[in-house]
Amino acid sequence: MVSLRSARCQIRNRSFDSAALVRSLEKRAEDVACVHVKIIGAVTKNQEGKELAELGDMIQAGAVAFSDDGHFDPTAKVLLNAYDYLHTFDKVIINHDEESSLVEEGVMNESHRSAMLGLKGRPTVAEDIAVARDVLLAEYAGARVHVAHISSARAVDIVRQAKKRGVRVTAEATPQHMTMTDECVNLFDTSTKINPPLRSQADCEAILAGLKDGTIDAIVTDHSPHAQEEKDREYVYAPSGFPGLETSLGIMLTDLYHKDKLDLPLIISKMTWEPAKGSWSGRRYTGSGRERPMSRLSIRNSTGRSMRRNSTRRAATHRL
Repeated sequence: MVSLRSARCQIRNRSFDSAALVRSLEKRAEDVACVHVKIIGAVTKNQEGKELAELGDMIQAGAVAFSDDGHFDPTAKVLLNAYDYLHTFDKVIINHDEESSLVEEGVMNESHRSAMLGLKGRPTVAEDIAVARDVLLAEYAGARVHVAHISSARAVDIVRQAKKRGVRVTAEATPQHMTMTDECVNLFDTSTKINPPLRSQADCEAILAGLKDGTIDAIVTDHSPHAQEEKDREYVYAPSGFPGLETSLGIMLTDLYHKDKLDLPLIISKMTWEPAKGSWSGRRYTGSGRERPMSRLSIRNSTGRSMRRNSTRRAATHRL
C-alpha cells in the first residue's frame, strides 16, 4: 500500500486540502495504480498552518489521515483544534516536527561538522521541542499523533515516555537516519542534504534502540526525488531529499542486517506488518491471508550463500 502525503503529491503546487482534490486522486489511483493507494489530506488550507482544511469532507471523500508534511504547524491552537475535530473520527495527524524559528536557513545538523564546513545548522532541539509540543497536545485532546521521520535521540525518548503514559502516539524512522551521520556531509555532495538532516552517531543508535524496544513503529523511505539539475547546485541552494523507494530495503539489509545490528524479522515487520496494522496507514490487515499480497525476498549473506525468505505481509512498505 502506498499512502500519498499532501506535501509530496501536489498538482501545480496545490496541496490536497479539499474533498474534490481527494476524490480526483482516488479516482486516478483506481484507474491506473497497480498498488493500494490511500490519500493523506492537508491539515490546514494550503498547508499554511492558519486555518483548518475541509477535514470532515475529505474524510468522506476517502482521506485516511492528515498531514501538513514538510511544514511545521506553528500555531498550537490550530493544531489542537485539528486534534479535537479528528478525534471524533479516530483519524491521525502525521507531523513534520521541527520548530521553524530554530531552523531558518539551516542546511544540515548543527554540530562540530557544520561549524567546520561553515554551514548553518538545524539543531536537534528544534525537533525535540516540536515533538514534545505535539505529543502533549495529542495527549490533552485524547487524539492520535504520528511523528514522521524521527531523527533525534531525545525525540525518541519523548515518544517512548509518552507511550508509557498511554498517549496514542506512533513514530517512524528512515534508513538514512539509522545508517548515516552528519560526518557524511560535504560541500560537493548534495545527496546528503535531507530534511530532517543527518544527525550524530548517538542519534542513529537511539533510533535503532527505539526500533528494537517498540518505540518506533515503522521504517519508511521519506521518498523525495529531485531532478539531477536541481540537486547539482551549491549545497546551500540545493533542495532537500533524495529517492528512497529503490534503496531502502537494500540499505537495511546491507548496513544493518548483515552487520548484525537488526534481525531480519524485525526489519520485515517494521517495513510491512507494523505500518499496515496501524490506523495511520489507512489499511488494516488483521489476519486474513487472502488480503495480504505476497512477495519473495532474496538476500545474500556475507559468505555469498543465497537465502530466500517469504514476506507474507507486504502491505505498507513505503509512503511517498
